[in-house]
Amino acid sequence: MADPKKQYASVAEMVRSVSDDPQFADDFVRRVNSRRLVKHLFAMRSAEGLSQKDIADRIGCSQSRISKLESGNDDDLRLADLAAYLRALDLDLCLVFGQKESTIVNKIKYHAVAIKRLLAELVKLAQMDKQIAEGVVGFHGEAFFNLIKILRDSVKDLPRRDDGTAFVDIEIETAQAVAGHLVEPDEGETSDGSPAAQAEMAAAH
Repeated sequence: MADPKKQYASVAEMVRSVSDDPQFADDFVRRVNSRRLVKHLFAMRSAEGLSQKDIADRIGCSQSRISKLESGNDDDLRLADLAAYLRALDLDLCLVFGQKESTIVNKIKYHAVAIKRLLAELVKLAQMDKQIAEGVVGFHGEAFFNLIKILRDSVKDLPRRDDGTAFVDIEIETAQAVAGHLVEPDEGETSDGSPAAQAEMAAAH
């Protein structure tokens, strides 16, 4: 029986902890892992308040086809069906190819390179117009502040020295000064009015 006071990291961990049958636990974990993508699709659809019929109508297929897709396994999902489902949610499909068994550090480095590439594209936009340039400059300050804040929040959860002091201390005030921010941006603020969005909108016109 599961301990109601114990905090489990996942349902799979709880099953392994309470099951006396290792084979059952292994089969359960395999089943969960085989449905990660389709479960995510279901979650995104539900978050938008859409039914299976809504998705089917947008794609131009039957509701039963969407039901079969969401109840199947990731391996059964065709790329064309995935792309169509995402379009129905007004989303794009982006594929990422990485090394098998890639480490967390390598994944972070991959995204860092992607950020560098996208920033280079923004810099190219800045050459087109003064208004765009001002927006891009503002976004660089915004991005710098937010990246430092992410690192600061991560560092806070790192283990400490034996004397209780932190191995690393990142002063958010320094980031604010460098980025030119007088106040910390609201975490719930959307990007619609950000300098980056203004720059891209100006470039589109």
